[in-house]
Amino acid sequence: MGEAGRLLVSFCNVKRWTGLPSGGACLIALDISTLAITKILYADSISASAEGVTGICRYESGIAFNIQGSGATKIGTANNDLCVQDLFQTRSVRRPHSIKWYDGYFYVVSSGKDSIIKLQLTPKISSPDPILPTSEYLYWTFNDCRRTVHVNSLYRGNMGDFYITAFGRVEATKMEKRHSVGFFMNIGTNSEILGGLNSPHSAFSCADTLLFCESGKGTVRDILGPLIDLSPGYTRGIAATSERLYVGISDIRNKSISSSNELLGIGSKAACGAEIRVFEWQNYDLRTAIEIHRVNLRDWAHEIFDLLLY
Repeated sequence: MGEAGRLLVSFCNVKRWTGLPSGGACLIALDISTLAITKILYADSISASAEGVTGICRYESGIAFNIQGSGATKIGTANNDLCVQDLFQTRSVRRPHSIKWYDGYFYVVSSGKDSIIKLQLTPKISSPDPILPTSEYLYWTFNDCRRTVHVNSLYRGNMGDFYITAFGRVEATKMEKRHSVGFFMNIGTNSEILGGLNSPHSAFSCADTLLFCESGKGTVRDILGPLIDLSPGYTRGIAATSERLYVGISDIRNKSISSSNELLGIGSKAACGAEIRVFEWQNYDLRTAIEIHRVNLRDWAHEIFDLLLY
């Protein structure tokens, strides 16, 4: 696919926020040399029901992205210039979060069902109507149907194992407490690697390093211990090369999007807006990371979901 020259940023819940000078964008591309915005895709240009974009990934013909909105869940595809090509309407995905493409198949995290759906999508290029996937079936699901754990991200490591992040059990009570019940898990071996986490997101593998965001604490963590503290922001979205690390920062919500319940135990409620932090590091080692840039995206959005180098 060639060497990455752009950083793609997805914005979620864009129609929940009002009064932004440049609101309504759900995908923007930044030149990684200058960090200037080069391309913009607005929610209304995808579909009238689009409310934002969550997970994004590269695939053989361009970029795929999960679309937030009412009705059946849709997955969009676009070329590298962010021109929308096709919309696919899924049958089994609910509240889509992360999306990845491996070996010709898409893997979508269906947070509404705490599961991963495996799909094969056959592009038709600019079809006027949403297309059904060529194939769609359950790849994995959390093994305790009595619990809701909010699985939200997926990544395949170098050895082929799939890793996920999840918030942990959430009680359907007036006051939701997600503090220190989240986990980072290898679903191939069905083993929890780390527990006691505060709202983890963005499982990421680079070289032999496994990273994730402990969003509720405003940190980026290596599973072996090193971390970067970016509080009071809500960390979500990681992209990296061997020389640079990119991390997304969002405002912290006071209420859950899915339940409208008040959220507790997730740190400061200080507003920071959407921002990208850029670090230089050596050999994917967080202990060597030095912040070199901040990209202010506060005019565009309050919440970043995902980052992608392409």
